[in-house]
Amino acid sequence: SEWFDGRLNGSLSVYKIKQDNLAQVAGAHGSEQNNETYYRAASGTESKGFEVELNGSITPNWKLTTGYSQFKATDASGIDVNPEMPRKTANVFTTYQLPGQWNGLTVGGGVNWQDSTYINVAARSAPAGANLKVEQDDYALVSLMARYQVTPDFSAQLNINNLFNKDYYGIFPAYAQTTWGAPRNATLTLRYKF
Repeated sequence: SEWFDGRLNGSLSVYKIKQDNLAQVAGAHGSEQNNETYYRAASGTESKGFEVELNGSITPNWKLTTGYSQFKATDASGIDVNPEMPRKTANVFTTYQLPGQWNGLTVGGGVNWQDSTYINVAARSAPAGANLKVEQDDYALVSLMARYQVTPDFSAQLNINNLFNKDYYGIFPAYAQTTWGAPRNATLTLRYKF
């Protein structure tokens, strides 16, 4: 659908996917120095969910992009598949170009959120008595940007990611590993169009 003479657009998608023999982590074998992950073929896997998006211009100077998605994925026994993937995500990002004598400056900001994820660590790679479920709580990352159009052909843009320096990690089912997500960081980009 669209509003404001096509400046603002919305979409809704609903899906259902069926798969057989989807690879899922089943355990690990080998020595601690050479620990190999092995997989099982999940039968009757079903993924179903929806996505909704809204993007465009609310006013000539104010732009918005936002979305939300949610899904459920289980095998024929009702066991979660790919639990390292967030089941719910949401994002919103907006920019505003200042009017008048400041119209060369555009400022913006946004938030990306995801719900909790987990993996089941193979018993061989976990200390005795340890919890074999490794979880990442839900988290949100905030970003900011500012762009200045110096001339029609030259612009400078500053992006700040993970503004509040949120600690989070990504989960990878292979080898039951986690990696720290990127801390607060900034990027300055200069663009010249020929």
